[in-house]
Amino acid sequence: MKKRVVIIVNVAVFLIMSVVFSAGKAGTVMANPHTPKAESGARGLDDVIGALGEVLEDVIDDLFGGGDKAPEVTPEPTATVQPTESVEPTESVEPTESVEPTESVEPTESVEPTESVEPTESVEPTESVEPTESVEPTESVEPTESVEPTESVEPTTPEPTEEPTATPEPTEEPTATPEPTEEPTATPEPTEEPTATPEPTPVPKKDIASQNISLSGFSYSYMGVQIKPRVYVYGSDYSMIYENIDYTVEYYSNILPGTATVKITGIGERYQGTAYRTFTIEKLAMSDCEITLSNNSYYYTGVNKCPTVTVRDGYGDKLVAGRDYTVKYTNNYAPGTAYAVVTGTGVYEGSLSKSFKIIFYKVTGLKITGRNTSALKMTWSYYPGATGYLVQKYYSSRKAYVNIKNITSARTCTYTNGSLTSASAYYYRIKPYVVYNGKYYYGQESAAVKAYTRPSTTKISLYTGKKYATVKWNKVSRASGYEVFMAKPGSKYTKIATVSNKTVKYTKKSLTSKKYYYFVVRPYVVENGVKIYGSYSPAKYIKIK
Repeated sequence: MKKRVVIIVNVAVFLIMSVVFSAGKAGTVMANPHTPKAESGARGLDDVIGALGEVLEDVIDDLFGGGDKAPEVTPEPTATVQPTESVEPTESVEPTESVEPTESVEPTESVEPTESVEPTESVEPTESVEPTESVEPTESVEPTESVEPTESVEPTTPEPTEEPTATPEPTEEPTATPEPTEEPTATPEPTEEPTATPEPTPVPKKDIASQNISLSGFSYSYMGVQIKPRVYVYGSDYSMIYENIDYTVEYYSNILPGTATVKITGIGERYQGTAYRTFTIEKLAMSDCEITLSNNSYYYTGVNKCPTVTVRDGYGDKLVAGRDYTVKYTNNYAPGTAYAVVTGTGVYEGSLSKSFKIIFYKVTGLKITGRNTSALKMTWSYYPGATGYLVQKYYSSRKAYVNIKNITSARTCTYTNGSLTSASAYYYRIKPYVVYNGKYYYGQESAAVKAYTRPSTTKISLYTGKKYATVKWNKVSRASGYEVFMAKPGSKYTKIATVSNKTVKYTKKSLTSKKYYYFVVRPYVVENGVKIYGSYSPAKYIKIK
């Protein structure tokens, strides 16, 4: 008998599980316990369980012949089986009181825990219910404590009459059972939502660096302001890509000479990443500028000459010394050609030079300060910074000036040239020089000076006649002429005649008879309109007849 009971119980449990899982109730309830389909499935499951309970009661009555024990056995399994739908939180099954009225079917929302219906597999332990004779296994179904409201089950006698009214609903449920098959199709709906969130993913962003990027120019001259070449961006298919829509542009180091950088950043829905392009800012060429000097020539004075330099660019703007250029002077001490060399700095490059002259000014003050028939003495003004002087004399035979004396002291400004010919013309000039770093630098020659030596002295002879006297003299070579002088005793000589160099005698008339007269003659040469006299001849006197 016990075996039969166990078999019957197992069959009942199996049928319950088959009905539940074949009808998709568990899946429906697990998927969404609040949907109408889940609620209707739950109601149908309750009806099936109720029907099975009635069948079990009938079977037990048949087995045991009726009696008081049957009603005790039937409520316990039904109570235990019903909560198996929510085995985990059976405490929430306490609302089984709501099973009494069909109206309480609404509380099937409480069946929400059916999400955990999966554990109904754990109902398998109902096999342990085999010892149904001893209801002890029901103790293992601790949730039955929550079924304590079985006291309310006592009025279950009328419930079966009400439950059949719910049984017709299961007939409708089979039509609903296929609906759960639709529910799984609804469950993947969330999977469609993720695909909707990354809507941009269907059109992946392109890397801006892989596009065709060019600049309007790659080399510019410094301008003192930001230089921003135009950026052109085309797609790989040469479609136009627009700034501030598809990309942004930033410039770096784009003022001073050097390498400037352009940063192109992809933006918007189509592009991402960054790309870089560079261009060059060239320094300005110093050769395009113009140099002016405060002086283009200087007289040598023994100190360095440094004219003030002014540099202007092609627009006439003045450059700043030290910032835009530096100046260096070369050969600016000794006489000759000196240079101011301007080298670009900062935004300028290259160099440019401007020449200027350092010259000796002419020695001044050259003059003849002493002479005789065979020598000429000359003097000149001191030349500051000179190392020495060259005394030059003109030689007609060479038709050139020749250095006749090197005076090595700048303070020595005199020279006497001897061994000359009387009554002869000579030409002289002075040339200063400087010795610097072992090299001789010669200045300009002074203006030439023409000088004559004095004529030689002549000798005279006297002749007299009635109230006259005749003076004769020896001819003096190269003399320009002669002057004849006469004096009375005790008086000064007075010039009584000037004759040319072709005349060698002169007669003085209207003299007083019986008186004595003295005579002298001196030759001369004309130098620059000035007579240069020779010495007086020795005086002689004569008594007039």
